[in-house]
Amino acid sequence: MRPTPRCIAPRRPVAIGSSAGGPCKPRRVPGASRTAMVLHIVGADHLQPHFLNRHGCPYTRELVRRHRDLAMTQGHLHRHLRLPDLVLAQILIVVGTNWFGAAATLGMLGVLFWPLALLLYHGPLAVVVMALVRACPEEAGPYQWVKRAYGPRMGLFFGWILCSFMLVFLAAGCLGLAGGLSYALKSVDVDLQQWPVVGTALPFVFLALLTAFGWSGFRQARWVQNLAAVALLLVLGLLGYRILQAGLLDTWPGFGMSVPTDSRTWISLLKILVFALSGLEFLALVAGECERPERTLPRAIQIAAPINIAIYMIGTFAVVLTIPLAAIDQVNPVAQVLGSLGGVVATGVLWALLLRDFGQNTLGLSGVSRLPMQVGLDGRLPAWFGRVNARGVPTHAVLICALIIAAILSVVTAGSDRQEAFQMLLSAAGIQFGLTYVLMFSLPVFASAAFGLAQSALLRVCALLGGSLATVFVLISVYPIDSDPDPLRHAWRVLLIVLVLLLPGALLAFLPQRR
Repeated sequence: MRPTPRCIAPRRPVAIGSSAGGPCKPRRVPGASRTAMVLHIVGADHLQPHFLNRHGCPYTRELVRRHRDLAMTQGHLHRHLRLPDLVLAQILIVVGTNWFGAAATLGMLGVLFWPLALLLYHGPLAVVVMALVRACPEEAGPYQWVKRAYGPRMGLFFGWILCSFMLVFLAAGCLGLAGGLSYALKSVDVDLQQWPVVGTALPFVFLALLTAFGWSGFRQARWVQNLAAVALLLVLGLLGYRILQAGLLDTWPGFGMSVPTDSRTWISLLKILVFALSGLEFLALVAGECERPERTLPRAIQIAAPINIAIYMIGTFAVVLTIPLAAIDQVNPVAQVLGSLGGVVATGVLWALLLRDFGQNTLGLSGVSRLPMQVGLDGRLPAWFGRVNARGVPTHAVLICALIIAAILSVVTAGSDRQEAFQMLLSAAGIQFGLTYVLMFSLPVFASAAFGLAQSALLRVCALLGGSLATVFVLISVYPIDSDPDPLRHAWRVLLIVLVLLLPGALLAFLPQRR
């Protein structure tokens, strides 16, 4: 190993590749000219003096490492998502078929509930998200919005809340996929309950598949997500056909209904309102991978929002007309409605719903992994989190998210007592879910100057309306809708879990960092 030449004179910056090196000209290091060329290509000539060691000689390997980290930014993310992909993704991420059954328990009121929900929540959410995306169309959008408005510490805390509840929901999604596959295989006379080991391993198999598609990037994964959204639309078409084929419109009694007076019903309505119609901001997490996100994302929201409401209305209407209220299956009402068609159609519906769930979870894992990636690029986590591969995919961040989900699944599948604890964890994650929307709706009201937003009365009214509903949702989320023998004890347990989940994020965000 050659000794490094020492400069006797005081150090001063030396441009790489130049001949003027002061009293002691540094020895030429192989690769230095290539390094200078790389910096010139990325427009970082001004960084050349920072890549000299304490003797005035260039760090070739260090420079390569730093440039590699510098290159792993938004400029090197591949913009695969176009307007059709974004419209289908918005439908896929928002619409949940289980909400058809939940709303149908209200009778015809459940059908009229969805247009009202468009005015009270889904529409205001669309207006706020479109304004924020136009003002700040960056990767990990919601995290970037809060960071710009309230500072990097609050942005990191918000990112922690968002990431933690999404990982819990994805773990529940893997369990749901395993249950959906078991349900679909029963239609072809295959019962997985005969092989309990297979049933236990299925959630991990689905997690491995989600991780593989997450590593492949949106160039491949978007086709799976598009196919899943198309499968959902085909199922919706079958619901319409079922109504017409049975002649149910001829016997339809009309919109005669009674307004419920039970407090549990109104709490259930509000939870359906927020849970079922949220998610329009999700694609802002991958704004750096969208083609012209400041234009395509708002346009996709404008197209998808009314389609979402129409899907919910048709699905709820089909359940109300075909299934008695007391017999509605709130877990899989679509299969219950279309099961009467029998044969290949009923089996195909089950597999289509499974594909929809898989595509939704694939999109979820890809989106949530962009949060640790962006925090790593901001320097609040190790730079390892922020690196992406040649396909523009943050494989390290995807791997970390998958490992956390695997840890949650390992705990859940260990026993029935732990499954009860997982239900409590889901309730706590629901409160975190509401907190993210409270913060997001506050941005146009309290931090519009940070985004250069116009003083629009419509934007402020939408933000106040959506924020009020999200706040009420958080306050009532500790209330158990089912018949819990001790609701106060349930509330304290959920609040304790919420505090435990928030504590690491608060320590990471607000404790002073060592320089």
